[in-house]
Amino acid sequence: MFNCPDCRVPLRLQKAGRLGVFWNCPRCEGRTATFGLLRRVADRATVGALWQAARAAGERGARPCPACDRRMHEVVVPGVPGDELVDVCRACHLVWFDPSEYERLPEQEHAQAPPPLADRLDEADRRELALCEIALQQGKAQDEEDCDPLPGTAREWAGGVLGLPVVNDDRADRGLPLATWVLAAAATVLSVISFVSEDGLIPALGLVPAEWLRYGGLTLLGSFFIHGGVLHLAVNLYCLLQCGHAVEVIEGRGRFLLLLVSATVAGGLAHVAVDPSSTIPCVGASGGLAGLFTFIVLEFPGTRISVFIRGRFFKLPLAVILVLWILAEMRDLSFQIEGLTDISAAAHLGGALAGFLWWLLRRAGTRD
Repeated sequence: MFNCPDCRVPLRLQKAGRLGVFWNCPRCEGRTATFGLLRRVADRATVGALWQAARAAGERGARPCPACDRRMHEVVVPGVPGDELVDVCRACHLVWFDPSEYERLPEQEHAQAPPPLADRLDEADRRELALCEIALQQGKAQDEEDCDPLPGTAREWAGGVLGLPVVNDDRADRGLPLATWVLAAAATVLSVISFVSEDGLIPALGLVPAEWLRYGGLTLLGSFFIHGGVLHLAVNLYCLLQCGHAVEVIEGRGRFLLLLVSATVAGGLAHVAVDPSSTIPCVGASGGLAGLFTFIVLEFPGTRISVFIRGRFFKLPLAVILVLWILAEMRDLSFQIEGLTDISAAAHLGGALAGFLWWLLRRAGTRD
């Protein structure tokens, strides 16, 4: 249910003819609508310019989004006299109009109605359609003014077949993830050197629990760049390029590196805590990547990924993937404690905990 950002009362459904629905506040008469609906009922050029202005907006305003409760951006409606301000949520693609603000938008000259099937939908069906439209808009990386996203891209196929996340959000597509690329290149070079050298770099850079303080504890970070095989390296590089890109653009380079270092160290310490007397080196970036993945899932819980199972793609929300992954890691942790696996589930869970704490701190800062 959507709530009014001012009155905090549930919004009611309001039909917009045959073109869609608004959500209206019964107390203050404010209303909200998606950009998809606005393009059908208002001038497309004005709506497109409004979205571009929202994408370029800086700090958020004080009002929470009716759908996700994130603070919206205050944006001047281009081409409307009086520098009219409306509130826009870039995550949900929602626009909030105070009373009389919507009426100032120029109308669409030839608005096209949807197929006749829409005439046979009752109010409950229209409510479900509106909720689905919101869910689909959340996390989209495509700007609807340019084009509609096409399914089955190479990136989606790669993520679906491997069961790995593909993060889609307009905030995650802007900017240059330089630190992510540098880390991926360093991990690739050092891992390949370890593969082809006679002794490898695992004894030097691997995290040995019984000697975790050697080099001043730097092996907690050095192990991030070394991997045990080509498949291990390939999967971790994919996760780093996907999740690292999104986190670096959203959080900024400095905060991204702090999160990654925190998750890597937390994962290493968790691995040491499980078997502090072990002399077997632990390598891989999975602990740090678990922190990035957890942060991304909590930031975009409704984003869906494709998982390839028995010749078919199944769409699952990232939040479901995170829950299933944590349950699997807890099972693997018991195997690790009993010495039945060489995979460090403790490192994964420690990194995930760091990502969760980082998300909590960010959310607390956003609300302040």
